[in-house]
Order: sequence, then structure tokens, then C-alpha cells
Amino acid sequence: MAYCTSPYAAKARGLAIKALIIEHKTSKEVAEQVGVHRVTIWRWKKKWEVQNKHMQLTNDNRPHRPIGKVSRFESVRWSIPTLPSTPHTHPTRISETIVKRVLELRAAHNRCAEVIWHQLRQEGLRVSLSSVKRILDRYHCTNHWPK
Repeated sequence: MAYCTSPYAAKARGLAIKALIIEHKTSKEVAEQVGVHRVTIWRWKKKWEVQNKHMQLTNDNRPHRPIGKVSRFESVRWSIPTLPSTPHTHPTRISETIVKRVLELRAAHNRCAEVIWHQLRQEGLRVSLSSVKRILDRYHCTNHWPK
């Protein structure tokens, strides 16, 4: 689950970063204004920089001139979206070879999970019966009738 479910959170983060960058406020001032910790503002700024890394926000020809122009920031995305907190992988997940083999056996024999599990054990693959049932459910290979 995401750390924030509000649809307005992305815009609020963007407004905080806009106050930090355009209005030249300190992270402490912005944090007190928004109601979060100053480290949170720093994290939002890092996400904003990654999101707008292809925009040129510096004055390379005139390094001593401040970047106070608003026209430089017109094409910048200010909305910082909420990222999901779910992990991309799990350390103990079932390997793709086992999943493929379970689906191959189901397609070839069209038998129940117990028979597939027994065949996998004979082949030397270690997997539990509940994992085989879970794989078949995930790929909609079972006949679940409404009760």
C-alpha cells in the first residue's frame, strides 16, 4: 500500500518544492509550512530532480547570474507522484522454471494440482502443494465455481 492515498498529495509536494526552489526558502521553512520533517522535503527534492533531470535549470554561460527567472521553470513538472511501497521482487519467490513447468503439466494433462505436484516431486523439483495451487489460481487454470 502506498504511504499516502490522497489524490492531492502529488500536487502538494510539488507546491512545497516550488516554494523551496523558486521562492528560495530553506528546507526548514518549507517543512514547517507544509507540516513534515525537513528530511522529507530533501527526499521530495531528490525525486523532483530525478523526474526533471533532462531540463536545464542552470545558467552555464553566466554562472554568477541567479536563476530567478520563472520562464526557465515553465516546462518543469512540479507534481511528485506517490510511489508504491510494494517490493518489486521477493527473496523466496518461486522460480520461473517451476512456474513454467507447472503450467506445462497442466496444459498437457489437464489434471488437478495434486497430480501436478506429484509429477513435480518425481522430477526432483521441490515445491509445496499450496504453491502449485497458488500458481494455478494466479494463471486462472482452476475451475472455481461460485458457492
